Amino acid sequence: MGIMSRRIASTVKKILKHMKTIAEFIKNFFTVYKEELRLFLFVIIILKVGRRWQDSVWGIVFFLFVFFVLIQMPLKYKLYMLIFLIPWAESRQLPGKMLGVTGFNIINSLFLMIGATLFYEKRKLFSPSIFNNWILLYIILIAVSAYRGTEAIPAFGGYYNLFTYILNALIKPIEIILAGIMVFYVLKSPNQHLQFLRIIKFAGAILVLYILVRGGRSIDGIWRLARTISIHKNALSFICLTLLSMNLATMNFGTNTEKIVNRFLNILYILGIMFTFSRQGYLSCLAILAIFSFRKGPVLTLLFFIGISLFWIYFMPIEVKKRIYTGTAEGEKLGVHEHLTGDVTAGRKEAWAACMPVIEEHLLFGQGLYAYVKSIGADRPELPHHPHNAYLQTLLDNGVAGSILFVSFFVMLIKKSWRLYKKSRSKFASAYGYGFAVTIVIFLFQGYTGFRFYPYEESYFVWFYLGGLMWVEKNQAYLIKQGM
Repeated sequence: MGIMSRRIASTVKKILKHMKTIAEFIKNFFTVYKEELRLFLFVIIILKVGRRWQDSVWGIVFFLFVFFVLIQMPLKYKLYMLIFLIPWAESRQLPGKMLGVTGFNIINSLFLMIGATLFYEKRKLFSPSIFNNWILLYIILIAVSAYRGTEAIPAFGGYYNLFTYILNALIKPIEIILAGIMVFYVLKSPNQHLQFLRIIKFAGAILVLYILVRGGRSIDGIWRLARTISIHKNALSFICLTLLSMNLATMNFGTNTEKIVNRFLNILYILGIMFTFSRQGYLSCLAILAIFSFRKGPVLTLLFFIGISLFWIYFMPIEVKKRIYTGTAEGEKLGVHEHLTGDVTAGRKEAWAACMPVIEEHLLFGQGLYAYVKSIGADRPELPHHPHNAYLQTLLDNGVAGSILFVSFFVMLIKKSWRLYKKSRSKFASAYGYGFAVTIVIFLFQGYTGFRFYPYEESYFVWFYLGGLMWVEKNQAYLIKQGM
């Protein structure tokens, strides 16, 4: 009887100890993420209410209320709200225009508020950074390509007029770039940089949870969701890949609570990649996990491959396997009967073949933005709406000369971030540089089957992380003094 009592008492003590640990974790979580959770709740209100009221007179009241709250926020919170909301910029969750004015919306208002504040504080538009000249060159390349692409407007059959073309082809890409590098000017301390990373992770988590819940974890569901938020499923996959790569690189910085949360976020991002049903995303996810495993040594690398094999055999959802095998005999066995069956490349092969004669005809300088639509898409409606290859697209638009400059920009990002990883005495700067280099390598890899070298929705977070990279590179000595 005495032995049984001692066992019961010991078990109760262990349970109480675990409960205390859980309670401490919850307390620490709300302490660490207090500010982020407030912004998170405000974002949820905007997304929920904005969808219901965007087509009614109440939308005006709602927008004025949000505008008043945002204008009262400190500068860094305006930036954080922009990070939270920008993935939803084209979605039905946010009013695309207010008071009937195209472009007058919450995202653009935030962007102008931040820019005006920076200007009012008399900060230079380009304060010293090793990236400034390259970013300026990149913006010029976009402007030249957009200017030369105005001839393609008639090929859209009335979808674009000159004004809407300029908004989409020029203003939007430049706004994405500037929104990202605003991080460089707003952040003032390592603690703010860690908070900036937490905000991006939370913003990504909202998007991934939306994918998992509303996408229904099915290929049909993710296509419907992609139309709702106006982001292609492959672009959603790359957003998750960006978040995963940077989180793996920086997950060991911050409090113990943050480190635990970061590990849960890794799992969440991987689930997001799985259920966007992007085959190029699957390959890139394996590449990222393998790269970070190799960095940890041979034992972890071996465990990684064993774990991947076991997961594939016993736990991989059948819907994911169906997507991987779409267009193959194995896919037929699994019951895949859709338009892609029998075509592993999903029309890419035919689109690529159609591009080659046009590229040869305008080899040196291309034809400007949307050359594919003008020269191929209008006459070949059975083909995809774009070439599904960033390299062919930039050759069509910019020729060999412009393509070399576009690709050189991203090669420069890899080179400078890798140098930061290898040479910085700041552990945080080194880890950040490594993660960013991996992210851009994956971006260039994915360019073979999709995307573009212009800044659009798939690269939202890449530009924010670039702003963070600029700050880290500039403040390495400060980070070292702070023990980072």
